[in-house]
Amino acid sequence: MPVKLRLFLFAFSFLLIAHFQSSGQILEEINTSLKTKPKFFLNLSSFNTFIDGDFASFDGIETGITFDKKVRFGVGYFALANNGVVTTISVQEGTNTFETNGQLELYYFNLTAEYFFYHEFPWQFSVVPFNVAVGSGHYEYVSHASGKRVNGPSELIVVYQPEVTAQYNILTWFGFGVSTGYRFTLYRSKEQTKALPGFNFSLDFRLSLDELYYELRSGK
Repeated sequence: MPVKLRLFLFAFSFLLIAHFQSSGQILEEINTSLKTKPKFFLNLSSFNTFIDGDFASFDGIETGITFDKKVRFGVGYFALANNGVVTTISVQEGTNTFETNGQLELYYFNLTAEYFFYHEFPWQFSVVPFNVAVGSGHYEYVSHASGKRVNGPSELIVVYQPEVTAQYNILTWFGFGVSTGYRFTLYRSKEQTKALPGFNFSLDFRLSLDELYYELRSGK
C-alpha cells in the first residue's frame, strides 16, 4: 500500500476515532435522529478535483433525505464539466493506428451516507464514510477518417471515495464548502481511461433548492 494512502487512512481513521471518543453517545444520537421525520433535500452542486494530475470540474444534482440535520442519505448525478482532462491515446481506425489527444468524458451516479457532527448556521461539518459511484468514461477525439469529433469505447467504472467536508452558508440555501478524501477505484471494465485513484481536495458550492423553496414559502 502506498505511503501516502497509508497516511490518509491513518488521518481519516484518527479523525473518526477522536470524534467517537469525544462523544460517547454518538451512536445513540444517530439512532435517535433516524427515528425523527425525514426531510427531503435537493441540491445543485459543483466541485473541483484532480484526475491524474489534471484539473477537473464536475457539475451535478443531489437528492435524498435528512434526519434531524444529523444523518443524510443521498443519490446524485455528476458529469465532468470542463475539457481540461486531456491525454495522448492510441486509436485504431480500420488498418490505421495513430496517436492523438483524447478528451476525457466522465459521468456517474453515486450513493452516499453522511453524518453531520456540527450543524449550526452558518457552519456545518460532516464525514462521508460511504460514497460509492458507478459511471461511464470514454475519450472524445478527432477521427482521421472523417475529420470529426467522435467518441471512443466506453468503460464501466466503480469508485469509492470517503470524505470529510466543511461548509459555510452565506444564506440558508446557498453556501461554499471544502472537502477532502481519497478516491479508490473498485472496478474498471477496460482500464483504458485515465487513472482515477488519488487524493481529492475540492472547493465547491451548493444551492439547496429545498431550503430556497421553504424560505420563499414562509415569506422570509
